[in-house]
Amino acid sequence: MSSGESDCWSISEAEARLHAYAALGNDGLELALTRHAAERMEERGIIVSDILDVLAAGRIDDEPTASTRPGYCKYRICGKSPNSGGREICLVVIPDPGRPAIKLITVMWKDVR
Repeated sequence: MSSGESDCWSISEAEARLHAYAALGNDGLELALTRHAAERMEERGIIVSDILDVLAAGRIDDEPTASTRPGYCKYRICGKSPNSGGREICLVVIPDPGRPAIKLITVMWKDVR
């Protein structure tokens, strides 16, 4: 696979795969947080279960972009969690196309840009 955006999953396929990865839970999903993501989670009071809730039921509204690593793409998925007080949380993630692993790049509130 090359690093071109044409190698990225479609929005519907990415949602389905992220939802399926999240359904595996802590035992089957390898979730890696960047230092930046961990700092943003702490700063915003977002916990890992919130991340899993968004991955399990969130929506992708933007087209994916190529990652710096060939064959991988970045997706922005947004959704609510029971702990989010009705606010939407957005994640920027890079899923592994070959196994249930996701790298969390950053996390933010959708209503704060």
